[in-house]
Amino acid sequence: MTVEIRFHVQLQDPVGYACRLIRKALKQGVQLGVWAPKSVLRQLDQQLWTFDDQAFLPHVILEDGIDPVLRDRSPVWLGDQLEPLVARPVLVNLGQEPVLQPERFAKLAELVGTDDWAMHQARQRFVAYRQAGLSPQRHEAAG
Repeated sequence: MTVEIRFHVQLQDPVGYACRLIRKALKQGVQLGVWAPKSVLRQLDQQLWTFDDQAFLPHVILEDGIDPVLRDRSPVWLGDQLEPLVARPVLVNLGQEPVLQPERFAKLAELVGTDDWAMHQARQRFVAYRQAGLSPQRHEAAG
């Protein structure tokens, strides 16, 4: 499977931007996973509850003991482990690690902040994907 990898760069608020991407995906009926450290997932969870006054953005944090029915009914999975997220066709990466075997997804969105460390890590991921024979694209995002 060919994966579409897009780096959304220069984001002032990567978590807020992720909320907008999630809202867009849900409107299109797309199921997705978000991979990030636990601290970032907690921020995202909070923002998804309050982000849109007009709509609820259904999601679930993948944790031990999660109700499998709730998990399966949720179109958005938030996880700090990559493997469970492979069940979703689209992945949003809010972390600093490259996605191993990204071709398991149809689309991969790499969200990159404005600080030097985030940009450095993103460059390393970009190069890693290129070295794996993939064609990541850069997207200058407003947000």
